[in-house]
Amino acid sequence: MRRLPSVALLVVATVLVAAACGGAGKVSEDHVSSCMQDSGKFRHIQTGSQVQYTGSEGGVQAVYTGPDGVTVNVLIGQDAGEASNLKNNLSESGVFTDVNSHRNVVYAVPSSFKDSSDIQPAYDVVKSCL
Repeated sequence: MRRLPSVALLVVATVLVAAACGGAGKVSEDHVSSCMQDSGKFRHIQTGSQVQYTGSEGGVQAVYTGPDGVTVNVLIGQDAGEASNLKNNLSESGVFTDVNSHRNVVYAVPSSFKDSSDIQPAYDVVKSCL
């Protein structure tokens, strides 16, 4: 029996880890909604068809439990290219403020919360879920 070279073994291990984690850094709607729920920092968590703004892979909308009750919208695209397009569209719409992206995900809050001190703490939780 031949032994696999260590490089080949490393490649196989990397592929298996990427597959177990949902692909090369791709974030899923289920993962984000579960993480937000588990954090205990959000209420009224909605997904899928319950959410007005989504990417091709879904979306999550939730209310942060801080004093202002900031609504956070998380749009999940197929890849970083779609996320870039979603980010541009949300930014240009004027409906959202402080639009951010990470991998295949875009997250933003409605412009009505633009002065809220809850935005950053809410985003910190969202970022930890990505």
